[in-house]
Amino acid sequence: MTDSKPETFHPMACFTGLKRVPFLALTRNAINPLLSIEGDAVVIRVIRRTRLAVADLARVTTGRAIGQMVSLEPKAGIRVFSANFTDRDEAIRLLRALDALGAPLDAKARALIAE
Repeated sequence: MTDSKPETFHPMACFTGLKRVPFLALTRNAINPLLSIEGDAVVIRVIRRTRLAVADLARVTTGRAIGQMVSLEPKAGIRVFSANFTDRDEAIRLLRALDALGAPLDAKARALIAE
């Protein structure tokens, strides 16, 4: 892990869901969402802060909901963590930062950052 300053992103809401069950939110946080990259990990707050090491991610994908959604799927467990951005450029900034760390972006995420 590096000792660099955290890079903060500004989603309108953060969610947790179940793998392979699209758009089913188990929990959400639209009052005080948090998403940042701290060293080699993503920190996301839905109800509580969760730290996901980039090396532990199976897939990073994106889709359209109310805004631009970015979903982080860990290798272990059944949950998916998502952040919904009203600012598409902010979602692209997150994807580019994750790509720079070697995160496993899928074809949809790669296509978005290539635009």
